[in-house]
Amino acid sequence: MYSVVLGSKIISEDREEQSTMIKLTTLFRLTKPKFKMKASFLKLSLSVIFLALGIFTTFAQVKNDFEVRYSADIRGELTFAGNNIVNRQTQEETRREWQFINGRWRRVTVTIPAASPNDPYNLTGSSSEYNDNLDMQYIDVDSDPSTFSSSSAILTVPDPSCTLIRYAGLYWSAVYVNSDRSNIENIRFRVPGGTYQDITADEILFDGDGDADFGYYSPYAAYRDVTNILTALPRPKW
Repeated sequence: MYSVVLGSKIISEDREEQSTMIKLTTLFRLTKPKFKMKASFLKLSLSVIFLALGIFTTFAQVKNDFEVRYSADIRGELTFAGNNIVNRQTQEETRREWQFINGRWRRVTVTIPAASPNDPYNLTGSSSEYNDNLDMQYIDVDSDPSTFSSSSAILTVPDPSCTLIRYAGLYWSAVYVNSDRSNIENIRFRVPGGTYQDITADEILFDGDGDADFGYYSPYAAYRDVTNILTALPRPKW
């Protein structure tokens, strides 16, 4: 197994009357400009946009169309929590580098401590690295010898006393380089204060084994409705 992303989405209903209905996100919005724009320029701009979208869709492929998992008219919000189970691992390194100290450049010796996969990787932008350039290893945070890979995510509900969970879905996905696909639908799931539960997917959303577009990597994605597990918590805080 190369990499995994776990994620969940939770729809909660706010019981207070002043709360608002769920808002839909607008992906593209055009507003009327305050200045006059020549029609030819607008046409050219739209042509460029459509061309860019056309180029993008040429390379993007939809392996499984979106489906409705849950539908209801409620007062509340939709929220997500997600976590990955691989991270970089580095050894302690001592090296010489230039630093600007007391108004002049000096060459000093610095020691960069080792980093465990359990240590967050917070570098961004030009300071970060691609996964392929790093020694990626499994995160394992549960101190349970029966697992070799474990991670967690925390979702804090602002006011649990006036919140009701209406739906919670758990999704997991990975690149799995093994022709034996018998275990991709099984994971272990634990809520705060509880013990591990063996979870079997309600549905394998996609299995790329044998798909020529993916070749050796064979990604997959699975889904399980975990609403009953989360609604059983007395005061949910994930």
